[in-house]
Amino acid sequence: AISMIDTTGGLNETIQGMGGFYIYYGDLTPETPDFGENMSVFYGNQDTMSLGRVVSGAGDITGDGIDDVMVSAPNYDPELGQKDFGAVFIYEGRSEMDGGLNPEYVDIIVGEVENERFGSALASLGDLNGDMIDDIIIGAYNYTFEFDTAIGKVEVYYGTNGGTFGDPDFEQIGAHKEAQFGYSVADGRQFDSESLGKE
Repeated sequence: AISMIDTTGGLNETIQGMGGFYIYYGDLTPETPDFGENMSVFYGNQDTMSLGRVVSGAGDITGDGIDDVMVSAPNYDPELGQKDFGAVFIYEGRSEMDGGLNPEYVDIIVGEVENERFGSALASLGDLNGDMIDDIIIGAYNYTFEFDTAIGKVEVYYGTNGGTFGDPDFEQIGAHKEAQFGYSVADGRQFDSESLGKE
């Protein structure tokens, strides 16, 4: 990941700290693969958004049988004056014939409040709810709830056919002010026969 890269967009327009990430595709040949020739590069599109701060395999969260990738931009601003809400971009895997990872993200999940830094932690959870589509967890350690600053939160999203997401399927905030809950998250699997967040 290259989360603080700068680039020039033309006409002397410089995008500072937009970020980006590289995808290197594996090779089945017995020789050492030439990763320099077998790769894709993705860049952010907003000053200081820091795309690529966290990059994680998502499993198959779009339901097409091919693994996908999620990439965070914790300093993403959804609108002018809305600072550091943060966002997670979902990129859909494709077959080699179709060129590998889709260069256009299929969905973007955006934080709720200013300075939340949504997407500061990411992980795949496998298939939590038994629908044969993988699920993901997203952390936002700087989330503030009412007067509890940096209480933090995590959100779980069940995968969907097509990879578009609405409200989280499960959400948990920290126990107290400055808890920074969600600073780190980890992959997991379904430990019992029940779905997360359901009785």
